[in-house]
Amino acid sequence: MTVPLTPCFASVVSDEVNGTYSIRYLSSLTTLRLQSTEALSDTWAIAKIRATSSLEEILAILERDGGVTLTDFVSLESLDKIDEELEPYTKPIADNDSYDNFVGKSTLVIPGLVGKSDTIVNILDTNETIENLLKVVLEERCPAVFEQHTEELVVDPLLSIALCFNVGHGSPRQALHRDDMNFSSKHRPDMKINDVDGFSCFLAGTRVTRENGGTMVILGSHKWEHDRRGRPDEVSFPEMERGSAFIFLSTLAHGAGYNTIPGEVRKIIDLVFCRATLRQEENQFLCNHRTKVLKMSPKLQILLGFKNVTL
Repeated sequence: MTVPLTPCFASVVSDEVNGTYSIRYLSSLTTLRLQSTEALSDTWAIAKIRATSSLEEILAILERDGGVTLTDFVSLESLDKIDEELEPYTKPIADNDSYDNFVGKSTLVIPGLVGKSDTIVNILDTNETIENLLKVVLEERCPAVFEQHTEELVVDPLLSIALCFNVGHGSPRQALHRDDMNFSSKHRPDMKINDVDGFSCFLAGTRVTRENGGTMVILGSHKWEHDRRGRPDEVSFPEMERGSAFIFLSTLAHGAGYNTIPGEVRKIIDLVFCRATLRQEENQFLCNHRTKVLKMSPKLQILLGFKNVTL
């Protein structure tokens, strides 16, 4: 089956009591009933290196493949703390028609993680790999011309959205898509790694396998023409142990897999970053209370969009 990669627009239905929400995607993606991954072949081994690998090695793999798995990216103790912090938000939301075939009724989405988890805040504030990738991939520098002089202007990247996906048994696989369709981005085969509009960091909150719905990716698709469509027979599966991370460019075709294991939940923490010239998918100014923002480091304030905090 060929999956159309048309732009999609989303509306959000929230459960204010539980702090969860569901996403209604309004596009042809939602017309597809995609479930079993049995017919999908694992076509290309995904590079897996230690999180302590050099930035040059990580960048080289991202440039070549579009995605890379980093082992031992966060400690198990940190993940245990995240579980505790997010537990109050794990109650299932009321049944409604807002979950469609793109997200799945068996998937619980917890948004606004910066406002809910101090451990997530610490990861964003202290992880050197994320910091270095933001600088190399998404930071922009340009000359600012004034009346009597010119100086270099640094445009700092942003956290676009931070979510936790609890993918339960029966959640259908997603249609293959690119995340930067939300920004109406255009793709060229000659794009360099610092031409993309964003990248994502999937933290494995549980063991991730093909059987429990591990994300399907098409390595190399970040260099495709804009209109080329992904096929199920082109996908690979980044299987990870708890604490690993899969980092991938927003130009990479991917989609969540089908969770075939009864009683098992696949947990993914999704940290998405974008250029500062784009609108964040999550309104960080509403997600995070001013008293908490004022206690954050200047680095984290800038990442959320509070460059000159005058709250």
